[in-house]
Amino acid sequence: MTAVKRILRYLRGTTHNGLLYKRGGSNNLIGYSDSDCGCDRNDCKSTLGFLFQLGCTAFTWQSKKETSVALSMAEAKFISLA
Repeated sequence: MTAVKRILRYLRGTTHNGLLYKRGGSNNLIGYSDSDCGCDRNDCKSTLGFLFQLGCTAFTWQSKKETSVALSMAEAKFISLA
């Protein structure tokens, strides 16, 4: 419960923050992704993540443990794209 309160206080204190895009700056859309092949020795599940940015500003990202087990690096990357 303490962690939830801390997160809510942070969100309340940063409502004025936003994404910054400079006029005349680069507006290239860039995406990054990565995955591993079952590095967690407890359950052999892959971890995957991605990040997208417009210019120099990241606007979405995620990292998560996959629900299925990949048997190769190629399969782990294929699962991360799905």
